Amino acid sequence: MNSPSFTLLVALNAISKFGDTLLTLALPFLYLQSTGDAGLALAALSFRALPYLIAPFLGELADRFETRTVYFWAQVVQAVFIGLLPWALHHPALGLLLLTLSGIGSVLAGLLNYYKLIPRLVPAEDLERAIGVFTSASDTAKLLGPLVGGVLLGLLGARMALYLDALTFLLSAVGVSLIVPASQVTAQGASSVWTSLQEGFQYFKQSAEMKALALTMSLANLGVGVLTSMMVTFFADVESLHANTVGALVAAAGVAGLLGSRFTHKILPGRPLTQRVLLWQVVSLVASLLLVLPWTAMRVLGFCVLTFAMSASNVITIAYRQQTIPERLQGRVNANIRLFITGALPVSGLLFAWLTRQFGLPISLLGVPVCCLLALGAWGWHVRQINASRAQADVRV
Repeated sequence: MNSPSFTLLVALNAISKFGDTLLTLALPFLYLQSTGDAGLALAALSFRALPYLIAPFLGELADRFETRTVYFWAQVVQAVFIGLLPWALHHPALGLLLLTLSGIGSVLAGLLNYYKLIPRLVPAEDLERAIGVFTSASDTAKLLGPLVGGVLLGLLGARMALYLDALTFLLSAVGVSLIVPASQVTAQGASSVWTSLQEGFQYFKQSAEMKALALTMSLANLGVGVLTSMMVTFFADVESLHANTVGALVAAAGVAGLLGSRFTHKILPGRPLTQRVLLWQVVSLVASLLLVLPWTAMRVLGFCVLTFAMSASNVITIAYRQQTIPERLQGRVNANIRLFITGALPVSGLLFAWLTRQFGLPISLLGVPVCCLLALGAWGWHVRQINASRAQADVRV
């Protein structure tokens, strides 16, 4: 996997993720300064995730048009609308619109990175390792970003931090346009948008593998979608740990997640991907059970192991989708899958907020292993069906 182009793609993506950290840090400061509305400052970034609701249409763009061109404009869209944010903060509705529009570029770039660019730059036999390297580099940027970003925010101010964020997306746009060769426009370019969208949805609807994967990952995300926020609240409020200690524990879990994405390709590499997905669901369930034990050390261990397992599972499931879905359908089918998986995240927040208010945080933590058990059951049933089908085929032979 000695590809200079892939290495540069990893570096450019990490720089963009660092830019996202600047956005996360700077935006609340700017909204507080310009409006004094703490609620708006907290809610603003959620608008950047709204385009996931139209992910299938964005997947259509990813499949219909030339990859390098779509990626370039996806990054330019992020750069332009984030760069305009400092001028729109006195008009909250306009600022939220700009954040939503920038999210369109973010969703498109994510689809293209994993399902179009990496497969073009890396040999098929190295895809799983490449996904792990790419993801762990992103995780490293997100882990170190708050430390470096906080310093830059203090030195440059919030407005300049947003301009620097916009610059990282421009750098990524130009860089990828130089390292990725032009490709042929895919065959569906001549078909109608509606026909093309139906083709992607029909594949997803008829694929037992993709439906099982979407259900499994959605149930897992339902359990762990707000895990970090829950554990921060639990350690600080219920166990009364010092803020520095809580921060160190969150950082440790972040490192665990980074290691999970980086080294999962070395764990049982010869086994089928379906079995390795099952393995990480089992590990996730065991780790989630540690969260509800009445000992801080066990909860910390469970938090770290669960983060490791979910990161490893993400890498394996991305590789499984790359291996299973035809290349011409990658954008549309993965956009449909992401609609369900990402949609589970806000539902997770609402679910655990309700559980916490009704029963208290220690009891609400029981929801995590319940969701992990359901995810394991969904994928375990799918693997059982696969094994049964193979057994029947062997008998016929």
